[in-house]
Amino acid sequence: MWAFKKNYNMKYLISLSLILLSCFTMSAQEHTILTNKITAAQLLEHSDFDFTAPVPESPAATDRENRELLKHYNIIVFLGTWCGDSRELLPEIYAYFRKLEIPQNDITYYGLDETKLSSDQWEDTYNIEFVPTILFIDKKSGEEKGRIVERFEDSIYNDIHTLLQP
Repeated sequence: MWAFKKNYNMKYLISLSLILLSCFTMSAQEHTILTNKITAAQLLEHSDFDFTAPVPESPAATDRENRELLKHYNIIVFLGTWCGDSRELLPEIYAYFRKLEIPQNDITYYGLDETKLSSDQWEDTYNIEFVPTILFIDKKSGEEKGRIVERFEDSIYNDIHTLLQP
């Protein structure tokens, strides 16, 4: 009798282990982690982002001012395709930059892995600790004017407006 229970328990443990392993494997396959430079097309195709979110409503005057301010900056968006904050905010960030008609060559999307690293090590160059992080780099001097880290203080349009004032 004991040998039967031992054999039954072993089969149960093996079956349970296989089920758990298949769940972890399926989960890893569902979430592709993009690292290094990411194109807008890659982001739009990535299954973990909902780019059907509405464009943020913002005052037309603020949008005009932000459009003019942003002409002087290159934008680098560090994100994690695995990160809940990135998944939540990136569609809004993308939509707002599209609304302002920021040229795509002025925006670089850069993916980091779950340890916030990449093979190109841009995260070290810009001292990135959290994602998403949006950097505003002056086109003339190459220096960072400011950054938005992990969340908006107020809204994307007000944060940009406040941050980039001369």
